[in-house]
Amino acid sequence: MAADVAKEVGLQDEHKAFYKLYSKLVHPSSFSVNWPDAALSTMYRDSMVGNMQVYAISMLEEMRTKANLPVGELRSQASSLMQHTLHRSY
Repeated sequence: MAADVAKEVGLQDEHKAFYKLYSKLVHPSSFSVNWPDAALSTMYRDSMVGNMQVYAISMLEEMRTKANLPVGELRSQASSLMQHTLHRSY
């Protein structure tokens, strides 16, 4: 169970805080029926973007310290790829 894993790694508070939000993404039918305008809310978008950034930074730090990967170079390549993708014309 996800709650057990979160407890084992000391992230039970984070799990409690975000479980409902994440479960709505996995099972969106109730979310869209009961709160149809919520999907457009900046609160949900900002929560997801913030969490994505926290997890990305955490993963990069793990890659740098545990696997000795060139995180700066990886970040630069990812940024270039993102910019290319955003400016690509169809």
